[in-house]
Amino acid sequence: NTYELLVQNAEDLIYRCDIQGNFLFLNDICFTKLGYTKDDLIGKSSMTIIDEEYKAELETYYTNHFLSKKHSSYKEFPITKKDGSRVWIGQYVTTLFAAGSDSYINGFIALARDITEDRQKQQLIKEQRDNITSSINYAQRIQLNLLPHKRLFNSYFKDHFITFKPKDIVSGDFYWMEKIDDKIILVLADCTGHGVPGSFMTLLGINLLNTIVHDEQTKDPGSILNELDKRLMEILPRGKGADRMNDGMEITVCVIDDHTTEFSYACAGSRFLIYGNDEFTMFKGDNKHIGDEIHGGFTSYQTNYADLRSTDQLYLFTDGFQDQFGGPNDKKYSFRRILELLEDNVGKPLPDQQELIEEAFDEWIGHGEQTDDLSVISIIRNLV
Repeated sequence: NTYELLVQNAEDLIYRCDIQGNFLFLNDICFTKLGYTKDDLIGKSSMTIIDEEYKAELETYYTNHFLSKKHSSYKEFPITKKDGSRVWIGQYVTTLFAAGSDSYINGFIALARDITEDRQKQQLIKEQRDNITSSINYAQRIQLNLLPHKRLFNSYFKDHFITFKPKDIVSGDFYWMEKIDDKIILVLADCTGHGVPGSFMTLLGINLLNTIVHDEQTKDPGSILNELDKRLMEILPRGKGADRMNDGMEITVCVIDDHTTEFSYACAGSRFLIYGNDEFTMFKGDNKHIGDEIHGGFTSYQTNYADLRSTDQLYLFTDGFQDQFGGPNDKKYSFRRILELLEDNVGKPLPDQQELIEEAFDEWIGHGEQTDDLSVISIIRNLV
């Protein structure tokens, strides 16, 4: 009597079926929640309250449970109320073995909970997530279309490769290129953050570069960075407290002369490599990032000069690879490993180098997650 009292007053649906799946017992909450009477269900197949579209799935589930002689299992599915509406339940079914046997099955007992509200919330979350993901995927197409097309690299350079791997669909890295007269201006930038916040910064950076270089015909690397820094500081507030923003970017600006080996550059917290005369040379500029407050006696970004011959290889990169955690000890890849990787493969064609770089990156991550956006660009120039 105590057991029956507990079962009948339980908030969960409790029911027992024979080996053919016919109802032998249902507690009172089953009739209250589903609207059926005892005459409607007792002795009837449990499949009578399952929608046609789910019957085959449930039959397979119960068959597998029976043939495997499982002691218990869990399944979520909808059942149909007498008024035709649906109730989603999460059901734990337990196998009933004959007394003294662990192989002869004589029925099943189930405990089920109404999860309709939870399913509706999950469906709403899924729809919202799908809508957000769809919007971000569309934003990715916009972002990729704003980057220089491959055909421009093919027309301006003898050879090149571009590895561009966002961490979260859209990227906080961007590259940009423009040709003015006989000067090719090539830019690679790493904006604060990644994903959607980082991608907004890339749109701002691309727009400002279009104005500074394309519209105003600025070709000096240092002047480009000074103007970019000034305009970004004007657009993004640098107040105190909640209004304070620390958004900016690490950026390299290279200017390549079409007719001479002259090569000028300016860096804001970044660095790059040139391979020539059988060795790598690293180039750096100013430590101040675009958008950072001025400190340490900084006055302006400086233009630096070097030679870039038609046999040299230029490598631009953001810090996404060197800062990637992975390997056997879950450590950062490091700039030293990048340099070793490039040194081991610098004699190969650039497409082969790209493939090896991407393979090394994927191998280092293993089953982990990418921690930042990754960008690597290498070019071999033309001399007209």
